Amino acid sequence: MIRGRGEDGRKRRRRWKKEEKMEERRERRRGDEKEKEKMGEIGGEDERKKREKEDGRKKREKEGECRRKKEKEGDKKREEWGRRERGERGREDGRKRRERRWEKEEIEDERGRRRGRRRWKKEEIEDGERKKGEEKKREKNGEEKEEEKMRERGGGEDGRKRKRR
Repeated sequence: MIRGRGEDGRKRRRRWKKEEKMEERRERRRGDEKEKEKMGEIGGEDERKKREKEDGRKKREKEGECRRKKEKEGDKKREEWGRRERGERGREDGRKRRERRWEKEEIEDERGRRRGRRRWKKEEIEDGERKKGEEKKREKNGEEKEEEKMRERGGGEDGRKRKRR
């Protein structure tokens, strides 16, 4: 029988060449495995199981780290949204946070209708508009000053003059 031809004499060179290459590869692989065994890289079943176990552990650790990272990011986002809901703003990166909150302010327009307007508290203070508490304090101080004037003039608390003896 001629090499590269089948029993019927036809050429089967392609298949034969492929088979030859595959055989060479197998031999090469066997040789590599033998060398590795000599070096101690490939042991018996125990070594393989150990390696698989370690690979699995590494994979799980990596997955755990990813999960923790994602959870952390989620927490940050939730916190930020919560802050936005409450009307607070601040730097998200955690450096010196100056939180400003919304405060509702009622304004009467020309027709006497009340409208609610939202402004920053901080801006209100900067604009020089007084808060409700401060206004009350000033009113109280004004009343006290008037009473003092009346006393100096000789009047009582109700403003009537006292009879001098």
